[in-house]
Amino acid sequence: MTKTPKLNDLQLILLATAAQREDGSILPPPDSLGDQAERIRKAIPALLRRELIAEIPVTDRSRIWREEDQQAIGLVITEAGRTIIAAEESEEQAADMQVPDIATTTRAHVRSVHELDESMSALAIQNS
Repeated sequence: MTKTPKLNDLQLILLATAAQREDGSILPPPDSLGDQAERIRKAIPALLRRELIAEIPVTDRSRIWREEDQQAIGLVITEAGRTIIAAEESEEQAADMQVPDIATTTRAHVRSVHELDESMSALAIQNS
């Protein structure tokens, strides 16, 4: 069994955004990250080392990660990266399903206690 690498929130956001894009590009980062260019620059090498993203030649200036020998290099999510995102989403869905709705549970409990109380009252009236 392969151990799932631990990723921080920023890395997960970058991967999830790329997974939703038709071309799988990591860049540009989503608007929700605001001005976090330095944090993003630091997060990307770890994703590359883990092979969750890969470098590819690009022509779109908004997708450039770096340049090498006058060639623009961009970043795309790999199948391993997509697998991580799918696993994260499955875990979140499972966690959501396990959390009981306290309001519903409480209402059901109060209703059943109330119904029991009414039944007991009706039984007491019949027996008197």
